[in-house]
Amino acid sequence: MQKLLILLLSTFLFSYTYGQKVQTLTTKAATNVSYTSATLNGTVNPDGESEWVKFEYGLTTSYGSGGWADPMSVSGSIDVDVIFNTPSNLEPNTLYHFRVLFFGVADPIGGDLTFTTLALTTPTLTTNSVTEIRQNSAKSGGVISDNGGSNITAKGVCWNTSGNPTTADDKTNDGSGDSDFNSTMTGLIRNTTYYVKAYATNSTGTGYGNQHSFSTTTNTEWTGSTDSDWDDSNNWTDGVPSSDDDVIIPSTTNNPNVNISNAQCYDMDINAAGALTIPTAGGLTVGGDLTIKASSSTNPASLNIQGSGSLTVTGTTNTECYISGTTAWHYISPPVASHAITVIQGYYANSYNESTPGWVNLTGSSTLTKMNGYSVKNNSGSATVTFTGTLNNGNQSISVTNSGTGDDYGWNLIGNPYPSYIDWDAASGWTRHGSDTTVYLYDASSTQYATFNHANGYSTNGGSRYIPPLQGFFIHVSTNNTVQMTNAVRVNSTIDFWKKTEEDTLSNALTLIASGNDCNDEIGILFDQNATTDFDVAYDAYKLFSSKAEIPQLYTNLESGSEMAVNVLPLLTENISINIGFMIGVSGEYSISTKGINTFDEKVGIFLEDTQEDIIIDLREENYNFSSDPVYSDDRFIVHFHKAASISEKFEKDNSIIIYSYNNCIYIKNNTNKVFKGQAIIYNILGEEVFREQLNNFNLNKFDLKLSKGSYIVKVISNKRIYSEKILIN
Repeated sequence: MQKLLILLLSTFLFSYTYGQKVQTLTTKAATNVSYTSATLNGTVNPDGESEWVKFEYGLTTSYGSGGWADPMSVSGSIDVDVIFNTPSNLEPNTLYHFRVLFFGVADPIGGDLTFTTLALTTPTLTTNSVTEIRQNSAKSGGVISDNGGSNITAKGVCWNTSGNPTTADDKTNDGSGDSDFNSTMTGLIRNTTYYVKAYATNSTGTGYGNQHSFSTTTNTEWTGSTDSDWDDSNNWTDGVPSSDDDVIIPSTTNNPNVNISNAQCYDMDINAAGALTIPTAGGLTVGGDLTIKASSSTNPASLNIQGSGSLTVTGTTNTECYISGTTAWHYISPPVASHAITVIQGYYANSYNESTPGWVNLTGSSTLTKMNGYSVKNNSGSATVTFTGTLNNGNQSISVTNSGTGDDYGWNLIGNPYPSYIDWDAASGWTRHGSDTTVYLYDASSTQYATFNHANGYSTNGGSRYIPPLQGFFIHVSTNNTVQMTNAVRVNSTIDFWKKTEEDTLSNALTLIASGNDCNDEIGILFDQNATTDFDVAYDAYKLFSSKAEIPQLYTNLESGSEMAVNVLPLLTENISINIGFMIGVSGEYSISTKGINTFDEKVGIFLEDTQEDIIIDLREENYNFSSDPVYSDDRFIVHFHKAASISEKFEKDNSIIIYSYNNCIYIKNNTNKVFKGQAIIYNILGEEVFREQLNNFNLNKFDLKLSKGSYIVKVISNKRIYSEKILIN
C-alpha cells in the first residue's frame, strides 16, 4: 500500500469521467534540461477518443509567466506519450513549473513538476595534439564540447615555457563560435620545450582544455668554417642537417656544395647574398618549404643546380625579388615556368614587342612566362615580390625575332630563367643563333644601360658577365632564331647586381666618361685586328639612352648613322679622328675623363677636341671640363688618335711634327716635349700661298679655313726646322 501511494504521488495520476469514459493525464519528469531549454514529458489515455493536449510552464504554479505548448491531438485506448521541446528562451539556473493538460477543458490536468535549467559556466573543450613541430612554429587546436550556455567570443591556443599557460601568455585568436578550430603557433624558439592548452571564452569567462607539451626542433646554420662540404659537420652550427632540421644558408665565404646524393632538411632559407650549389652528383630533398630571399642592401640569393643535380621540395618554394620604391623601372623575369601577374598587383608592368617596336602594357589577365623579360615600376614604395612554384631547371629556350630593317628592330627583352646567376661569358651552355655578342642590362638605380661583350670582355657603365637571378635584359638579333641555355651557364656569384670588380685589361681600349650632376656615362673606342669600320656583331654595342635628363651621355656614330656605346675599329695604322656625340637635358658644368689610355702605346697621341669651344686638350695629360646647355649633338667632340712612328720610320722621316686633315680642317700636332713655336703656311696646288699664321703652344693646333676641295701643301716652320705634308680637303 505504501509503494502504491508513493507511485501515485510521483506520477500525479489524475482521471475523470467524460461521457461515461475515463480520461487520464500524467506529468513526467523533464529531460534534456540545458541552460535555456528542456524537453517536457507526459502521458495521456484518451480511452478511444481523440483529444487535444498541451503543456504549460512558468516560474510558479500559476504558469502564466512562462508559456504553453501548441496543442497536439492524441487518440487511442492506451497510454500515449506526449513531449514538448520548450523554446530556447528560458533563463539559465532557474526553477520552472510545468504540467500537462487537455486543451479547451478545465479538467483534468496532470500534476505539477519542476526542473531547474543549468547554470552558465565557462566552455568545456579539449586540446588537439601538437603536430608539424618546427624550430619556430607548431600546430594544435581544440574541440569544443560545451559552450557553457553562452556564445563563444574568442578561441585559440595559448602557450608558455613554464606550464599551465593562460591567455595572458602567447596565444592565437582563431575566431568565435562553437566549431572546432585549428591553430598555428609562431615565434617559437628552436630547441625549447613548450606547454600548450586550447582556450575558449564566453560571457562567464575562459575555459581551458587539457595541456600538451612539446619541444621545437633545432635548426642548423651553415658557417663554411672548414670548406664547402655539405656533409662536414664542422661547417654547421648544429651538425649536418637531417630531415627534421630547418636550415639557414647565410652569406659566407665558403658557400655550401651538396656533394652527396641524399642530403635532407625540412625548411630551408637561403638568405640574401647566400648561395647553394647542387652539382651533378648531388641531390637535396627539402621536406618543408624553400625560401630564396632578396633584400635592399645586398645582391639576391642564388640556388645553382649544375648538370643533372636534383632538388625535391615537398612544401612550397618561394623566390623573392626586391623592387626599390623609386620611379625607375626594373627588368625582371620569373624563375618558374609561368606565374599569374597578380604577383605584381598594383605595379606598372610592360612587356616589349620587337615587331612594333615598343612597350606593351600588361593587363590583369596577363601571365608572366619564363625567359621573357618584363619592366615593372612601383611608385608606392619598396617591396619584395615573391614568385611561388617549381623552379626552372635544365634546358631553357626562347624564340627571338628581327621584324624589320634599321636599328629599332631586333631588340628582344628576355630574362634569366634560373634562381641563380648566369654567365654571359660561359664556355659552354649557350646557343645564341642570330644574336649579337653584347648583353644590355638596365640599372634601375642609375636609370642607365650597362653593356658587356662576351667576345672581348669589354663593358660600359659597369656591365659584367654575370646576370643576376630573376633579371630581365635586352639582346639584339639580326634574324629570327632561338636563344637556348643549359645548366652549364649557371654560376654562384658574389658580385653586387652586375657590377664589375676591376677595370678592363684589353689592349688599345679607350673608355670615355662623361660626368656631371652626380651622374656618369661611358662609351668605348677600341681597336682590334678583326674589326671593321662597319657594325661588327662580334664586338660593337649600340647606344641605349637613359631617359634621365640629368645624365650627360656620350656616343659615337657609324657611317650608317647607328649610334654606338662601343665602337671597335681596325688596328691603328694611320691617324684617325672620331666624332663623339653628346646629349644632356639640363644646363650645367660637365667633364670628360678617360680610363684605358695606358693600354695604348705611349707614343700614340690621344686628343679631345671641343668643336663648339674650339679647344683641343691632350687626354694623356688632363681631363676636360666644360659648360653645356641642353643639347643633342652628333659632333660636339672629336677624339684624335695619332699613330706613333715605328722604329724603322724614325730613321727615314722626322715625326716631330705631324700634319693631317679631318672634316676639312687642318691639324698640326707637336710630337716633341719642347715648347712649340713657329708658323704654318699653306699653299694650293699651284704653289700659291693661301694661309699663314703663327702657331700657339698647344700640342695640337686646328685650322678651320673653309678651303675649297683639292690638294694642299702645309709647311710648318718651327725651331729653325721646316716640316711639310701634302693633305687633301674633301
